Amino acid sequence: PFVLFRHPVDRMASLFYYLQIATWERTYSPELADMDIETYFETRSGNGGYTVSLLLNKKRGDPITEEDVTLAKQILKDKYLVGLVTKMEESIDRFDNFFGWYENDFRSSCIKQYIHHPVNNNPHKVVKEGSRAWDLAVEKNWPDMELYDYAVQLFEEQGNFIF
Repeated sequence: PFVLFRHPVDRMASLFYYLQIATWERTYSPELADMDIETYFETRSGNGGYTVSLLLNKKRGDPITEEDVTLAKQILKDKYLVGLVTKMEESIDRFDNFFGWYENDFRSSCIKQYIHHPVNNNPHKVVKEGSRAWDLAVEKNWPDMELYDYAVQLFEEQGNFIF
């Protein structure tokens, strides 16, 4: 299996802006349009470990411990080929090389449609690193931040070892 990681702060910010406009979603929240992103990050509930929860098959509301993060890192290392959204083309090339997907007749049109000109794209303001909003998001999402940092490390290690 493979996994494509997005920075947790970027993922949270994207979700905040998406939920303001996504009338088709069950989680659509038009009231977020009247809220600033700092307030959203301050008031957001959850365990801060969306990705950790997925890897461990934990319920979203269940607390995440350091031991959970350690186990999630081990699972990631043992079971997954890691890609990064910030290195999308390199990640896709790695997946293609590893799984032998270059032979797909639709590869170039898929890359063009989903990577170069994404159809499911919601441009929004970027949360600047070091800002109060950034710091709040990092604090709230410490489990996923630790896992993301490890995923970046694994991406480099796998690139040296496998490719």
